[in-house]
Amino acid sequence: MNFCFYSKYNGKSTIEQLRRVTFFVSSSSFHIVYISDFIENLTGISNRMLHDARGEKDVLREYIKFIGNDVIIGHNVRFDIRFIYDALLRDYGVLFQNDYIDTLKIARKLLHKDLKRYRLKDLADHYHIDYSHAHRAVNDCEITHDVYEMMMEDIFDNFGTIENYRKKRKNKK
Repeated sequence: MNFCFYSKYNGKSTIEQLRRVTFFVSSSSFHIVYISDFIENLTGISNRMLHDARGEKDVLREYIKFIGNDVIIGHNVRFDIRFIYDALLRDYGVLFQNDYIDTLKIARKLLHKDLKRYRLKDLADHYHIDYSHAHRAVNDCEITHDVYEMMMEDIFDNFGTIENYRKKRKNKK
């Protein structure tokens, strides 16, 4: 697991510069982790990089303190939230209840006529966002943020407001 902390800073969406930190996280309390060749080639993360990774419990404690009640933005974020939800409940007895925005879900509705696939790479290509350093926490966080901002721009340009967009989507069902 590789975390990037994202926050709203002074009311404006941005990657918080002071907390621009990534953590390699061992999902095992014994730090025994094996990264397959496929994952290493995809992400550039090697077994050697995880040798001194912090434990999941330690990083989650810091993450939950940092995130507070903020809304989480991610691509296919429900997948990641399940891990966070399970770990917080198991290790701390805490129910993770933050709201979230899923760029995958928005893209499927907003861009259904424009794209055949909705991977983060496809959205980055669609919006001409650099994807060359993907599969690392900060880079994926920044790409997702940029995609989200571009989709919101599309919604406002085409519908005026989010409410108008929602009404239009409901009427198509």
